Amino acid sequence: MSLFEDDTLDIVKAAKDKVICRYTLIDDINKYAEGNLYFNNEIFRFASGGAGKGYAERGHYKGYKILPETREAFCMFDFGWQVSLEPQFKTDRWGIAVHPNGNSKLTKGCFGLLFESLSENVKCHNLFRDYFDKTNILNVEVI
Repeated sequence: MSLFEDDTLDIVKAAKDKVICRYTLIDDINKYAEGNLYFNNEIFRFASGGAGKGYAERGHYKGYKILPETREAFCMFDFGWQVSLEPQFKTDRWGIAVHPNGNSKLTKGCFGLLFESLSENVKCHNLFRDYFDKTNILNVEVI
């Protein structure tokens, strides 16, 4: 018997060399969604939207590096960083990133990670850092 009732195990396995962000719409009027980011056998909770143009569009994105951050919206537990994402499809959206969600639960379309502790934030940061130490392109699938 599987530990997971749904297809979560398949997503975790598929997210070995890429990030998969799967979200559920919470509020379609305010374009707010919540979900999980799967990467390298780990799962992290995130919020997307509720402000600006709302949650990130589904599709394929690419990231190229992890950057340190000091802005409040990109920091949790006094530790900030971001991975900027480029959509690989036609859209008028820009400025989408994966980052700790330090400002509020809302984002302008980014994947604002909802960490419970500094150690969880550092663990996630280090997964991205170590990945970019080996390669310079990260594929991100939003489903």
